[in-house]
Amino acid sequence: VPKAGLDDEKLRGVTIEQERRLFELLVPANPSNPFQDAGVQIRNYLIVKLLRLLGPRGGELLNIQISDFDFSKNQLRIVRRADAVEDHRSQQPRVKTRQRVLPVVQSSMDEVRYYIVDVRKHIPNSARDPYLFISHRTGATQGRALSLSSLQEIFKTIGRSNPELRGVT
Repeated sequence: VPKAGLDDEKLRGVTIEQERRLFELLVPANPSNPFQDAGVQIRNYLIVKLLRLLGPRGGELLNIQISDFDFSKNQLRIVRRADAVEDHRSQQPRVKTRQRVLPVVQSSMDEVRYYIVDVRKHIPNSARDPYLFISHRTGATQGRALSLSSLQEIFKTIGRSNPELRGVT
């Protein structure tokens, strides 16, 4: 229910139909998926899924390290890492809220594990970076933690590929 005094045009959110289309589009191996590389498709699907299921901010999502997952308890720790030495990004993503532990359903934990073991592991330089989401693009940043601008570009690409998804962030 909108709060009194808020203009409807300023209210932002994803409709159920947009969410359905978003996940349809991003299913790995979907011919309409705007991302060509299979590993990138899996990574981007997982990014959107974790954002939807857990509700972290973008910076919190990019700040997740593999060690933050407890696979035996199906939990994810959201940890504040101000000025982390291991983070090479010029604009380090920030956790702006309190540290917390989030429950994660088994199927999503399985998808995270698959991404780590069967996709991420095969990206050059990935073993040197503790962050879950990394750049797959060949070049100097390959295997390094995904930047905030790269996360924003994922959503811009999604919006360009489907007019109904423009503005989804």
